[in-house]
This record gives sequence, C-alpha cells and structure tokens, in this order.
Amino acid sequence: MNSDWEFDHVGLVVSNLDEVRYYYPSLGIGVDIGTLGPNATNPVPGAPEEEPLPRTMTVYGKPRIPRPTPAASGRVNVNRIFENIQIGSLVIECILGHPEGDGFNDDFFRECGEGISHICYNVPDPEKETSFLVEKGTDIVMSLEQEGKIVENYLETGNYGKIWLSFRPPAGKKHKAWQAHNRTHPLVSDWKFLGMGVATRDLDKAVEYYQSLGIAEVYPEILFDTSVSPGSTVKARTRKVMVGSIGYEFSQPLETGTVYGECLTGRGEGVYSLDFAVNDLERETARLEYRGVDVVLNGKLENGDAFAYFDTRTVGNLLIKLVQSGK
Repeated sequence: MNSDWEFDHVGLVVSNLDEVRYYYPSLGIGVDIGTLGPNATNPVPGAPEEEPLPRTMTVYGKPRIPRPTPAASGRVNVNRIFENIQIGSLVIECILGHPEGDGFNDDFFRECGEGISHICYNVPDPEKETSFLVEKGTDIVMSLEQEGKIVENYLETGNYGKIWLSFRPPAGKKHKAWQAHNRTHPLVSDWKFLGMGVATRDLDKAVEYYQSLGIAEVYPEILFDTSVSPGSTVKARTRKVMVGSIGYEFSQPLETGTVYGECLTGRGEGVYSLDFAVNDLERETARLEYRGVDVVLNGKLENGDAFAYFDTRTVGNLLIKLVQSGK
C-alpha cells in the first residue's frame, strides 16, 4: 500500500531556530544542514534541472507571513523561517512557530507548543493523491504552487495524533544529491529512521480513522506492560500503522504516570518520539548518556527487539527511541 510514496522529511515546529540547530549537534546525534537545496534555493520538484527557478509562489489557504530577519552574524541566514537537521537517515524540517502568526504551523504552535506538525512524502502525482484524500473528507490546509506546478500540498489528517500529511512531486536530481551529500557527513550516524511514536486517547478510533483514509497498513495490537520492561510501571495499548515506509506507532496509555501519559496531559495527542533502528543499542546508549541524555524507559519485546527511550524533550518536546533488532 502506497509503495510509490517516498518519504522526504518530518516538520518540527519550534520556538527558536538557533536553539534547535545547536541542540541536536550538541548531543552528537544531529547536524545542521541549513535550508533546502543547493545555495538555499527552492526549485520546483521534478522540473528540468536547466530550467530557470521561478521567483514567485502562489499560496492557497493559510499563508506564511514574513518574519523579521535578525542582524547579520558570522553565519549567512538565507531563510529564517526554516532550518534543517539531519539525524541518521532523517531530515527534520524545523519551522519557526509564531504565537501571533496566522500560518497553519502557527496554529499548531499555539495549540500544542513545540512538536511534529506534519510528515512529507514525494509522490508521482500530488494532484491525484490530494483529490483522493479530499474525497475521503480531508481538507487542504495549504497549497504552494510555482508556475502552475505544485510545490507542496498540506492536508488536514490530524483528527488523531495531530499529524498533517503533505505531498510533493518526485525529488529532482539536485534535491537527491543534496540528500546524499548530507547523509555522508562524518558526524551523521548510521541510524535508520523507522517512524514516530504517537500518543492518542483512543487507539481504536485512531486506527479506524487511518483505515478509513485508505492510506495505511495496520498491524496487530500489542499490550505494552511491565512484563516487557522489568522494573517499570508502564502499561499502554499500542498498534502500528504503516503509511508508505514510515510507521506511526499509536500508543494509548492505561495509566497517567508514563511518557505516553505525560504527552497527553502536557500537550494533548501527538508525536512524542522519533524512532530509529541501530546496530548496537548498548554503544549508542553509552554515547548518549556520556552527553548527559537520560534513559527514561528501556526493555525488550517478545520478538527479542531491545529498545530505549532517551529524554531529548528540552528542545522540540520529543523523545528519541532507539531499537536494536533481536538476534
């Protein structure tokens, strides 16, 4: 299902771009890769590489308002609305949330604070995929076009988990070269992005909603309890929903004093973790603990997979989850 959807990035709304671009590198798990593309330009995805870049953009729906540009420093800030961080195979598009702004990410910021607002896929036909979801009852939050071509559509798919879905056309050669270059950075780890942990108040309704959209493959429910993580008191119902190659691991806490419960009480439903596969969990744990990052929950599942959640909520309000496959 959705095998031709190619994952591109997740969007993280933050209150301070400078803070987030220093935070993840300071932990040794992320690299600031600046704004999108060569020379910080934003070419039309899929356009011939020799085609001149259009300089105008038509915005339908919630607008993005201009932000004040800070005084020049040693760093040339081409775009102070966005910043990108590379963590393993994942690109995080960091977006400045403005409490008085009228963009849709500003709406998210006012309601939820910092956090993941959307996930973006490159798809063969954005118009077709958009029309399909509109027919299912979703609204177009915002559509960006350049010279009549869709740059990105944002769809209101946040009924459960508050995650918007966005579509872009297939990535062009320059964009792919930019991605490949960033992944070879010596400070970028070999972590493989798996998906996101998503807290929900009603697991059944969340799964039913994604099934109704016709874009997800649903996995059997797992009851997460103390037998999985010795010494903990965590109890939750969990169920994975695959959208393209990315997993949404929905979790409904059965008690309040857990990382899942804290997400719900602190900001409501939403993404609470970014999940990665690693080759050596013990080594990665030691490396993060050396940097002062605490483990808030760890254990082993029945299939033998070992996991650990790390408290990186200082910026972005997100945990990092690392998983090592069972042997």
